[in-house]
Amino acid sequence: QTNDFFPSVSADGKTLAYMSQSFDEKAFQFNHAVKFSAVAENGDIAAPNKEINLNLGWNYQWAPNGKALTYVNAQ
Repeated sequence: QTNDFFPSVSADGKTLAYMSQSFDEKAFQFNHAVKFSAVAENGDIAAPNKEINLNLGWNYQWAPNGKALTYVNAQ
C-alpha cells in the first residue's frame, strides 16, 4: 500500500510535489519518495513523471521561481 501526503504546488502552478510512503514487506521497512506530477491549466493532475527516493523527512519547499525543491532542516 502507498500513502501520498504533504502536497505542494510550485510557484508557477505547473508542478505538484508530494511525499509518497510505501512499505516493503520483504525488508520490513518504510520507503519514502518525493513524487512530481504536471498540473494542467485546467487543474488536472497527471500521473507522476519523476520520483526521488529519500528518507530526509517531510520539510521541503519550492524555490521562489518554482524550478527547484529544497529540503529544509528544522534544527
